[in-house]
Amino acid sequence: MAVTIRQLADPKMTDLLAKILKQYPGYRVYLNGRMPQKRIIQYMQQAQSFNYPFTVMAQDGMRVQKAVSPTDFGWVLAHPTEKLRGQS
Repeated sequence: MAVTIRQLADPKMTDLLAKILKQYPGYRVYLNGRMPQKRIIQYMQQAQSFNYPFTVMAQDGMRVQKAVSPTDFGWVLAHPTEKLRGQS
């Protein structure tokens, strides 16, 4: 599951993501390290409160310096080892 930075700004999103976290133990939260620090801290604390491992993704040294966009993913929930399998 992926949520954009704009969607994370919605006050209702914290409660919605809390419900989702309860359903997927064993998964990991990935946070966009280029979004506002306030937002990173908010969702790091949420992951910690549910005992979820999390990773703040940052791409230092990129050759292309592009400003972060509200439509960029800010929060992603994924299984750390399982790949998504397509339906046959």
